[in-house]
Amino acid sequence: MYRIAWKVESTNRQGHGEYMAISSDGIQSMVDTLNKKNPCMNHWVENMKTLSLSLKGHRCSYGDLTFIPHDSPTASDSS
Repeated sequence: MYRIAWKVESTNRQGHGEYMAISSDGIQSMVDTLNKKNPCMNHWVENMKTLSLSLKGHRCSYGDLTFIPHDSPTASDSS
């Protein structure tokens, strides 16, 4: 997922839009168009950073909002 961020050159104000499920080519095309239409602003693409979780060796109760990770005596089944 990607979002468009921008900076107004004259004021140094910055902002960004919401993350969108769009191809990298599609969002880059949008950024190019915005930079041409608004030369006083700089637009760029930001990629959503995702965290990978390794839960092997841990157990949890799905739906339990009070989940506290702890060592499990057996490894999680990956099937």
